[in-house]
Amino acid sequence: MPVVISMFNAFTGLAVALDGFSFPTPNYAMVIAGVIVGAAGTLLTVMMARAMNRSISNIFFGAFGATEESGTRSRAA
Repeated sequence: MPVVISMFNAFTGLAVALDGFSFPTPNYAMVIAGVIVGAAGTLLTVMMARAMNRSISNIFFGAFGATEESGTRSRAA
């Protein structure tokens, strides 16, 4: 779960960088800050994925289509 949160942080930084370009006069402080936050979040995501010996696609889509097992069993009387 922390890997997903750091990836959301990276996406937020990239969104801020793109938002810096959306003003009539580009706000370069927002662009630079967004790129730094986005790069740091991406780097943290990749480093945590490598530390867990998993790929990023495995982290995000590894449980896709998995079914949850029921925890109840029938007991013999």
